[in-house]
Amino acid sequence: MESILLLEPSSTQKRQAMAQMLRDPQTAAEGDGEEITKRLRSLRTAAVEARNDLLGELQSAAKEQTSRRWFFAADAAGAAAIIRQICPDTAAVAVNKSAVVTAEVVPFLHAAGLTIVAPYYDGLAEVEARFTQAWQVPEVPLAASRNAFHSTDDLPARRRQSLRERGARNLAAVIGVNALAAADGSAVLLQHRANIRQMLTECRRIILVAGIDKIVPTPADAVFQASCMAWFGTAALALDLGRKANPAPALDNYPFTIGPGDVSEKITVILLDNGRSDIATGAYGALLQCIGCRACAASCPAGEYFGAPRPSPRELLFTDLQNTVAPLMHCIQCESCCSACPLSLDLPGMILDRRHRRARSFPALSDRLLANAEIVERLGSRLAPLANLFLQNRLVKKISEAAGGIDSRRTLPFFAAKPFADIYRDFLTRSEQ
Repeated sequence: MESILLLEPSSTQKRQAMAQMLRDPQTAAEGDGEEITKRLRSLRTAAVEARNDLLGELQSAAKEQTSRRWFFAADAAGAAAIIRQICPDTAAVAVNKSAVVTAEVVPFLHAAGLTIVAPYYDGLAEVEARFTQAWQVPEVPLAASRNAFHSTDDLPARRRQSLRERGARNLAAVIGVNALAAADGSAVLLQHRANIRQMLTECRRIILVAGIDKIVPTPADAVFQASCMAWFGTAALALDLGRKANPAPALDNYPFTIGPGDVSEKITVILLDNGRSDIATGAYGALLQCIGCRACAASCPAGEYFGAPRPSPRELLFTDLQNTVAPLMHCIQCESCCSACPLSLDLPGMILDRRHRRARSFPALSDRLLANAEIVERLGSRLAPLANLFLQNRLVKKISEAAGGIDSRRTLPFFAAKPFADIYRDFLTRSEQ
């Protein structure tokens, strides 16, 4: 279990950093943030360009390790099959909040009949959301965020101690990796609560899932990348604080029934492609530079309409590129996400291009109607009395909303008995006489 680094908040460091910011508002140097984003852009650009070389280097390093089992999954279904294969006697899996797990792998684990446990929400009472929009979240200086996190590598010792004293829960921990070093396979995990630490020390089996876009050259690069995710993700974390009672079973519902002698120290690492290689070579290759900080989610004014939990524009676009249609039409092209992104990724441009491509291939009914407004107008005018009565019917409005995207609360204009084009043509004719 060596080479697993946990990045987590430190309450002491956080208090000290905030107190220092109050005493000296100029603590953060102006160029500090610029240097960080410059280094991050350089790292992510190079990592995406050298993705195949980094993957090969990592696979070579994996052969030297005896404490891990390494697998490569072409898609999320394959990753779920691997998890089911190595956990034949496990009926439940505990997962963290990582999108590579919750958005990509978990649906297939559900389909395989596994119960999903989400320890992140354990012990959290139902809380009303304090913030719903980005402008309501107080700005946290980058210097304060940087000093609020610390890293620890004591997980192997803690796991061994826990196994000796209590054994393990009969669960598999499926954890998304935030950064993975090609040089030696070092994995960096980011947690905001104690859920990942608890899973790593108490679950019978440990399975790490890493998208191949998370691979970087060195352990230092991996720590820096995961740290940037923590530093730039403060606002998004605040927006996610509104929560309801956890619908999933609690981790404590599963007792320590596995003795230390029945628990393997060897962990499993799954390298997941799931369309990333195709994306990298296409028009949206820059999307793989994303570190998953969710700064774009915090800044998006339409985010609350995408569903709960609030997805980021990057997650929506990535989902759509994996051939699962996402509500990209909700994007209003305000470019707030681009401004908030530490990498300045052109998410609005990519979303607009994707919408254009989808509209050409699979035009929605509402798009067809708007593109042929004159035909709709002529048909409606010929049936004016009946059409007007029909369009004001509540049931028809609901059907129109579901089929064509026309809000049922909207009062639609009435059709005239004669189309406007004909009225205007008659007007011009009379004017010429």
